[in-house]
Amino acid sequence: MSMIMQWDSADPVAAGEVRAMDLDSFVEWLEGADGRISFDVDKAWHAVHFTLTGDAWRPDGSLGTVVLGGEPFGEDIGYGPARWLGPTAVDAAARELAELTPADFAARLDFPSMVEQGIYPPIWDRDPDAEQLVDVVVVAYEKIRDRFAEASAAGQGFVISLL
Repeated sequence: MSMIMQWDSADPVAAGEVRAMDLDSFVEWLEGADGRISFDVDKAWHAVHFTLTGDAWRPDGSLGTVVLGGEPFGEDIGYGPARWLGPTAVDAAARELAELTPADFAARLDFPSMVEQGIYPPIWDRDPDAEQLVDVVVVAYEKIRDRFAEASAAGQGFVISLL
């Protein structure tokens, strides 16, 4: 099975409704992303988190909240409950992400440390095309950076789900 991280924007009122949903209703909400910022970065989420924070699992600081932050709510959806990252936290993270260019992010990539720390998925020791691995993580970072800027500008937070 794959572990894919998904972000879905919501304002605080909508988020309150989402957080009160039963599991079936929540899954329906996830599948019907019309009118909101909804995206995933496939399996690159853990590499992005590690590259932003230098830690495998701690969601410390604004950059730490981008992937693993937020307040858990509801039932286990496969890999734990979804999390709500409110507009204030999204705005703070968006400001820090804006200061970290994709080139600067790429310069932080440390594949040997990713292997050592067990960063998902376990592909970071493959070197048939290391440039392709860099592209996978940097493209994921750019998507997160752009979507956080959009959500921040709209005063939105994110429901973050590991599926």
